[in-house]
Amino acid sequence: MACWLSDKLLEIYSENWAGIPIVPVPPRKARIFYSGIDPVNEMACWMEKKGIQVLRLLKRKGNQTQKSLNRDERLQALALKYELKSKANSTYNETVLLDDVSTTGATLNACARVLKSAGVQRVYALAVCKD
Repeated sequence: MACWLSDKLLEIYSENWAGIPIVPVPPRKARIFYSGIDPVNEMACWMEKKGIQVLRLLKRKGNQTQKSLNRDERLQALALKYELKSKANSTYNETVLLDDVSTTGATLNACARVLKSAGVQRVYALAVCKD
């Protein structure tokens, strides 16, 4: 599925943000431990194979899932703790965040704040599903 979804996302990306690097949203470590996969990274790897620049600038701290939170708690980003990787360097004015699902936009907002604090001026978002 990642290949097919990535191709569909590539169409949208090419129409709107061609040439702007993609930054995948990192998952909770427990998600990878239990499922064995990181769907966002799978899509990012496929896009990378198609020639899109992918920057893995972010890391997620903590393991609390947002599924257990209500809308207000999600919007407050109580479970979200993202930061730049220690050796990450963002010299880009624009990036496109890549995520699998966006429900309230809290994850995308939290990641965008981190990127903007590192000097990125414009952050766009590309998600597979809007829940």
